[in-house]
Amino acid sequence: MPKPKPSITNSNGEAQAEHIGNLTFRVPAPSAPGYLLRQRRASEFSTALREGNLTPAAWDALVEFFLDYVDEPRDRDAARELIWQASEEDYDRMLGALSGKKAAPPLPSSAN
Repeated sequence: MPKPKPSITNSNGEAQAEHIGNLTFRVPAPSAPGYLLRQRRASEFSTALREGNLTPAAWDALVEFFLDYVDEPRDRDAARELIWQASEEDYDRMLGALSGKKAAPPLPSSAN
């Protein structure tokens, strides 16, 4: 059976779901509580990534930050492992979704 093609859905400020292989990453709508905190944390990680200042502990914190938005798999260890296995493009898309970027390009089907 072929793997599902990764996709993004986002309509009218609703939560955004991103499917990366078997990982479903859901970002709350901007109207959901905690918006500024999500923006701040995403900005901190984006800046550190851009400047090349992520320490091993910061990478762990980034993965844990992403883990808060994983719907599937429900098992935290399995989800954590899938996040660690993500590509650079997948990381950019997850961080972009959390920082409020609306138009992320679709993931290539080879990302599965």
